[in-house]
Amino acid sequence: MNDDLIERIKERVKVHLGNNLGVENKQSVAHRWEHILRVERNALQIASNYEGVNLEALQIASILHDVDQPYDKKKEHARASAILARKFLSEEGAKEELTELVSKIIEEHSSEDLDLGGPKIIESKILFDADKLDGLGAVGIARAFAYKGQCGVTPEDAISWYEKKIEIAENNLQTEEGKRRAKELIKYTREFISRFVSENK
Repeated sequence: MNDDLIERIKERVKVHLGNNLGVENKQSVAHRWEHILRVERNALQIASNYEGVNLEALQIASILHDVDQPYDKKKEHARASAILARKFLSEEGAKEELTELVSKIIEEHSSEDLDLGGPKIIESKILFDADKLDGLGAVGIARAFAYKGQCGVTPEDAISWYEKKIEIAENNLQTEEGKRRAKELIKYTREFISRFVSENK
């Protein structure tokens, strides 16, 4: 594990996101530094239950997975983030083998790309689940409204979108540990949605 490389990548991402917080910035408000830290933590916690995981590649992929996530181009963000990840890793002197693995993990982590077959390697499966967990519970609810608000969507329409995202997450979680951790979060989230709908009648 190259801790020095990981710390340098973290600093690159913090600077990159910090330099893109102006009025013209299109980075999703729900996919910034705090989200990255939570996904990194989730990923490492899930990975602790499995053998044969490349923890260095997983951690770096977690840090870089949403580094290029414009709110108005969500469908393309996994590929765009993988491209920027390659650039950062190359400039930091990472080995080509590590760079390619990190890129692959990032490219496979998004539910927007499930129609392409979804995650195929264990690191991608873990990152997929770690990312989806941060879209559930109180944090996930707040992130959903923040993101859709940035897109100019009303709370009512945001709820309809969010319900579909929860269903996609629940039906496509990749690891048993991810599924276990998601149960209570999904229960809480659906209770909130039910309350929102009942109060909005």
